Amino acid sequence: PDRYGALAAQEILKAGGNAVDAAVATGFALAVTYPEAGNLGGGGFMTLLVAGKPYFLDYRETAPAAARAEMYLGPDGEPIAALSQFGNLAVGTPGTVRGMAMAHKRFGKLPWATVLAPAIGYARDGFRVTPQLIGILDGSRAPFAQGNFEAQFAGLKAGQIFRQPALADTLTRIAKGGDKAFYEGRTAGLIVAQMARGPVKGLITKADLAAYKAVWREPLRA
Repeated sequence: PDRYGALAAQEILKAGGNAVDAAVATGFALAVTYPEAGNLGGGGFMTLLVAGKPYFLDYRETAPAAARAEMYLGPDGEPIAALSQFGNLAVGTPGTVRGMAMAHKRFGKLPWATVLAPAIGYARDGFRVTPQLIGILDGSRAPFAQGNFEAQFAGLKAGQIFRQPALADTLTRIAKGGDKAFYEGRTAGLIVAQMARGPVKGLITKADLAAYKAVWREPLRA
């Protein structure tokens, strides 16, 4: 979806990496340059064909242990859509980092830190903002106004170099400590602290993060 993800994949392939290395590098790069498509706080699925055999990895977000069936309903029993879309209560226990790590551990070729290097570079040194990204940010301002969106993105213009040092620090911890450095330690503490901020409290705990598991599932065949 953007050139930086493609450039990350190109860099990894030129370094001798395989398709899984390139895919993981792209996923982390997009978390820096194209937050609508890439993320550290979400999850997903990965379908692979390796040596003629299919594999399917499920690393979708999961509900925190304290989640309950009625938590997005109002007193009248009707859904309150915004609660499941914006703010701390909308967040599930994230799966992306563990999923990327599991795919890389099983099928990757290059060292983990090498695969994360392009994303760290984009976050630390910056990347040139595209008009496409500005359009996405402008469309997000109103729904995300209750959070710290403006503090992060206010005044951003196409053509500027955008640096994200806090994200670079998080990615560097992951590069050094693997997925455990996201689900435990300082990063986990920052996620849990965020759950207590704002008008609506979130549910994710350190136990939820530490217990998260991505799962290799049997692929469906047609």
